[in-house]
Amino acid sequence: MNEEFRRSVAGCISELKPLVSKIVNMDNSEGHVMLSYQWDYQPLVIEVKNRLKGKGIKTWFDLENMNKDSLLESMAFAVENAELVVSFYSDKYKRSVNCRKEASFADKLQKPLLFIRVEKGYKPDGWLNFLLLDKIFVDLNESTIDIVVENIIQELFKLKKMKITDELSREVTATIPHETHHPLETLFSTNSQKNLEKWSDQDVQIWIREMKLDFASKM
Repeated sequence: MNEEFRRSVAGCISELKPLVSKIVNMDNSEGHVMLSYQWDYQPLVIEVKNRLKGKGIKTWFDLENMNKDSLLESMAFAVENAELVVSFYSDKYKRSVNCRKEASFADKLQKPLLFIRVEKGYKPDGWLNFLLLDKIFVDLNESTIDIVVENIIQELFKLKKMKITDELSREVTATIPHETHHPLETLFSTNSQKNLEKWSDQDVQIWIREMKLDFASKM
C-alpha cells in the first residue's frame, strides 16, 4: 500500500474514534432535554423526567432548574441549551403565557420539538396548531409513559447521529489530503474534445498514472 495513503488513513481513523464513541454514549450530551408543560400535568412530567434521568439523559425541569429570581432568564437558558424540547400540550398549555413563550422561542431558535398530547381528544388551534403543522407528536392517551420515554430517546438519538455525522464529514474532509484538482475534473477538462467512449486500455492506464491513482496496484 502507498505509505502516504496508509498514514493518512491511520491518522483519519485516530481522529474519528472519539467522535464515533459519542454516538453510543447518550449521557455524553452537551445539552439537555427540556420538559415544557402546564402544571396540571406535573405528576406525569415528573414520571417522564425520572425515567429519562434513570437512563442517564440530562433534563431541564422547572422545579429543579428554574431560577425563581429570574424566570425569563431561566426559560431562555433552558431553550437555548436544549438538544430537544418536549412539549406536553393541552388546552391549558395553549392558554398559558409561559408555555407559549417557551414553545415559540424554541421554534424561533429552530430547536427540535417533540409534542406529547396529554389531553384526550384535544385539537389545538391558533399559535399551537401553527407550531404543530410539521412537528412530530405522540398521543399519550393512545400509548403509555414507557412509549413516550422511548419516543423521546429515539428522537434524541436520531438528532445525535445527525450531529455526529456532520462532525465526521468535516473531520474526514480536513484529515484526508486532496489534490489541487480532482482527477475527474482533470479528466473532463483535458479530454473535452475526445470521445471518452473510444478510449483504449492504454489511454486509461496513461490517465491513471498521470493522476497518480495507481497506488492500488502496489498494494
